Amino acid sequence: MQFDDVKRAIEREEIELWFQPIVSLSDLSISGFEGLVRWNHPAEGVLGPGSFIEHALSDDLCEAFNELVIIHAIRFAQRTAAWPQLKISINFAANDLLESKIPARIRTHLATHNVSAKKIAIEITECDTILYGETESVFNELSQMGISLSVDDFGTGYASLTHVKHIPLSTLKIDRSFVLAMEESSEDYLIVENACNLGNSLHVDVIAEGIERAEQLGILKSFDCTHGQGFYFSPAVPGDEAIEMLANRDQFAVPQPAKPVSGPKSEVRLDTALQSLEEIVNCSSCQSQLGLGILELVPLSVFLKSANGRFLWSNSYHRLISLTNNAVSNPAARDIHPVEEAQSFRADDLRVTSTGEALIGRREPCTVANGRRVELVTTKIPIYNSNGLIVGILGFCNDDDTASTLHALHQSGNAEDDNGGTVCGLNKVA
Repeated sequence: MQFDDVKRAIEREEIELWFQPIVSLSDLSISGFEGLVRWNHPAEGVLGPGSFIEHALSDDLCEAFNELVIIHAIRFAQRTAAWPQLKISINFAANDLLESKIPARIRTHLATHNVSAKKIAIEITECDTILYGETESVFNELSQMGISLSVDDFGTGYASLTHVKHIPLSTLKIDRSFVLAMEESSEDYLIVENACNLGNSLHVDVIAEGIERAEQLGILKSFDCTHGQGFYFSPAVPGDEAIEMLANRDQFAVPQPAKPVSGPKSEVRLDTALQSLEEIVNCSSCQSQLGLGILELVPLSVFLKSANGRFLWSNSYHRLISLTNNAVSNPAARDIHPVEEAQSFRADDLRVTSTGEALIGRREPCTVANGRRVELVTTKIPIYNSNGLIVGILGFCNDDDTASTLHALHQSGNAEDDNGGTVCGLNKVA
């Protein structure tokens, strides 16, 4: 598109905001919308920002373009007056907040439309070149008005942590690139986890962008991420459709599972078991070390995982996959298993932590010491704390030392119990 085309589109208000829902991950209800620019072109239909944003942000058009964004956001905020806690987010480059007098313009339009500043949130983009001495007063002015401030695409810029120090933030937004990659990349997984931990420590909300799959949602909830957005919930939609969403604002919510007294085929509560295992793992007393030694002799593999799927302890990983027990402290499945296996194990973990139901006798292939392939028979049981929240997983599976003997017995037909049932729980498959 040519410059003159974009100029006319701004003048005719053909460029407008569409709205993507921001969802509270605690109950999956809509807590806000991010306004994203679209061009409702009379001949070519709806165009994304890539076709016009370069011209719109040029020196000659930027001020008019920003003014249009402000007006559309505040008009939509006015339409959502029935939901006073709902926030409408709009994006501005940090330097624009200073150079185009955006705070004064926002104040004027809020007064004109009788909209509370608390309904508006500003996502600050392109933050790496901020001159804090010139902009801190602007950030403080916006915050004092009641407008929420967020650093967009947190983690992508070298100065992200500096922004946290200098900007009165109420929200961090984790860039979608990290969310999309966190199931495959340990580095991205840790970046997302640490960003959530940082937000929680600073008592600010954390919004994860780019959620596209239920597995990503499960990981983010395990990190206590407060909010999310992405195609898993909805793409950006026109204002009228966004209002319809609000009429059914709980449309993304799913029933929260009642805390089961026990998982399937299990009659014992595990609150006490968790405390006992934590004492064994964390206590350095001789008695606890003796308990560890006893568990080392048990042929059955026992492992303990946190609610976000990280290993805390195992009695047999040195036998199963040649990983010393001292090394079994906070790695994810992807850190110690091939990708496909790790994804399968992680899916099982999410099923247990999201439903509160035990997984009994799950058969799944696994690569063990020396690269051999075996079939594990695994049981995973959710662990609850005293408040009824799932805080971990207690797991059991046959270990590799038992496999050779049982496999030989199975091949010879001698691995049956008194009722004719197969005793072998770990069969070599490759």
